[in-house]
Amino acid sequence: MIIECACKKYKFAVKAEEIGINGRVVQCGVCDQKWFQEPASSEEFKVL
Repeated sequence: MIIECACKKYKFAVKAEEIGINGRVVQCGVCDQKWFQEPASSEEFKVL
């Protein structure tokens, strides 16, 4: 899945499993902003 930094300047590709089904707080590796990332949609999230 692609997530976008809270500052709207940076995007990152992450595995949906890293965000989890409940979402999580993530931090931008460029500007250091933190935000709560909502979980992937059911189409993006695949449980193995």
